[in-house]
Amino acid sequence: MGIIDNIFKKKKPSLAEDIRSACEWVVTALNSSGYNADHTLESMKEIDRFIEEQSGENGIISRNRGQIIFALGCYVGETVIRLYGGEWITDDDDPQGEINISVRLDGNVVIFPVQRVIKRYQNGSEDGIYAYVYTLSPDKTKNKAKNKTTTLYENIHTACELVVSALNSSDYNADYSIESLKEIDRFIDEQSGEDGLISRGRGKILFALGCYVGETVIRLYGGKWYTDDNDPAGEIKAYAELDNGTVIFPMQKVLKRYQNGSEDGIYVYVCALSLNKTKRITATPYEDINRSIVVALNWSGYKADYTIESLKEIDRFIDEQSGEDGMISLGSGEILFSLGCYVAETVIHLYGGEWRSDDNDPKGEMNASVKLDNGTIIFPMQMVLKRYQNGSEDSIYAYVYTLSTKS
Repeated sequence: MGIIDNIFKKKKPSLAEDIRSACEWVVTALNSSGYNADHTLESMKEIDRFIEEQSGENGIISRNRGQIIFALGCYVGETVIRLYGGEWITDDDDPQGEINISVRLDGNVVIFPVQRVIKRYQNGSEDGIYAYVYTLSPDKTKNKAKNKTTTLYENIHTACELVVSALNSSDYNADYSIESLKEIDRFIDEQSGEDGLISRGRGKILFALGCYVGETVIRLYGGKWYTDDNDPAGEIKAYAELDNGTVIFPMQKVLKRYQNGSEDGIYVYVCALSLNKTKRITATPYEDINRSIVVALNWSGYKADYTIESLKEIDRFIDEQSGEDGMISLGSGEILFSLGCYVAETVIHLYGGEWRSDDNDPKGEMNASVKLDNGTIIFPMQMVLKRYQNGSEDSIYAYVYTLSTKS
């Protein structure tokens, strides 16, 4: 690893020559130290890793901080040029010429790679090199060299792979789990400002996030992508049809999250989709359904803890989410059925009782009932439907409260 310490022993006559020399030396030094430096996009992860591992008191960078950071900046800039096209801009008369060297990309975007490496060194993974370089990629860059047109479906999967790598390298866990969608919400919240990652390539990044959300939903619930390569707005209109028939537009959803903030949370939205995975009713408590609705309600700001007070939250949920853009519109039948299951389970928790159902009844879900320990019979799905149709005059809380007087 000592080779990196000798990068600048010999003074070069110009910054342009220094850049070339530094690139050659740092490639050799990194590769000999177990960091793959081959001027690919993936090698930017190795630069992130090198800075993470070698920034400590005994790390390589501490031996010659300024010169090593300059060399890393030269490597990053040269890699960007090879990936996307561009040229170095230097000023040998600038006293701070090394830190101010820049690259003008073919699209006239100007970047300052040495300054970028300094930020990565000072701020840590929030200023990841890989994520930054990925956002610089112009549309269809990968296909220019091959002169090949890819399908939108192929672009979706490529975008997924890249955004997973970019998110993970920037400390956002992207593993296609339901929990990872909280990370998408967090990324959008943290990176939407003027200096955030999204500002560097808004359309491309939001498209990639939408691809990830759609792919995650498909892996969670089953389904497939539908695309139209002949539609000029095909990227924003790409959709996924789930196994249960639900159709979602993940790119449009991410755009709404970006524009409207947490009120259009990705995680909450996907939790609500899980309500459409319900099994047909049986004579036993509906544990899967209850878990789904409890998660969805709690993460949407409605407290669901099987108390009498939580039924006020059910009333509030129905009032607030019954509109055209409300959660109930995602699948009114399934969601109302799930709310009915929650109401029934709450009544059983409060007063004792058991489910009664008939699997041979074509309307069995709507007619499922609960017989309380005192003999009272209630029809929770019908109750929720009336609340949805008639409003507060058929309050869930008020109805269940009256049941306590019959105990």
